[in-house]
Amino acid sequence: MIKWFGFSRRLCVELSIQRFCCLLLVLLPQGFSHADTDVMVNPSAGAKPNVSEPNCAVCHGSNWQGNSILASPNLYILPDWYISGQIQSYQKGWRQRAEQPSISDDMASVARALNATQIADALSVKQQLKPVASVVKKSTLVAERINQGKAAFAACASCHGSEGQGKQILHAPPLAGQNLAYLKAQLVSFGLGRRGFSADDIYGQQMAQALTWPMSDETLDALLAYISTL
Repeated sequence: MIKWFGFSRRLCVELSIQRFCCLLLVLLPQGFSHADTDVMVNPSAGAKPNVSEPNCAVCHGSNWQGNSILASPNLYILPDWYISGQIQSYQKGWRQRAEQPSISDDMASVARALNATQIADALSVKQQLKPVASVVKKSTLVAERINQGKAAFAACASCHGSEGQGKQILHAPPLAGQNLAYLKAQLVSFGLGRRGFSADDIYGQQMAQALTWPMSDETLDALLAYISTL
């Protein structure tokens, strides 16, 4: 099989240009100057880049605030224990299925290339970044829709908290402040069996079993609208 930078030809064809470029920037050797890689961190935040760090900012934004186009999550709001746990999940193959290609395949390729030192270095940079407030179009958040979403969120609150703050004891991440495109993509992934399918992924299965699926587009959009107000 023909490979380029370790990627199969099939994967290269499947990835969009933007996603493939992100992968290359993340995984290429860090042999060039920091001046060429300032996308890794926000200089104004005072963070000091390290050549061993993965280029998280390429897909997750300069302050790791997430990217709606790529449906990548806001890493800044996620606790270190959750990020570390999900990287391990990617490395174990728990967040992607060969027969169901998705954008998670991109992150899986990145995660498999990371070692413990790189993960620790990346998390140390995260502590020095500045939060970026999520932008929500208030005109779209009509009261009726938010109320409908609040009712749907009642099932989420038992694990993620009434304010969407997350609960470490249940390995449930914070939802408040998260990129809505990412949340939507993950709910769909759980619903379609792309996440939570492995018997070894205890907490992934916990979420998959708790999720009411199929969910109508109206209910899903209302749920996300309510979460955006938290």
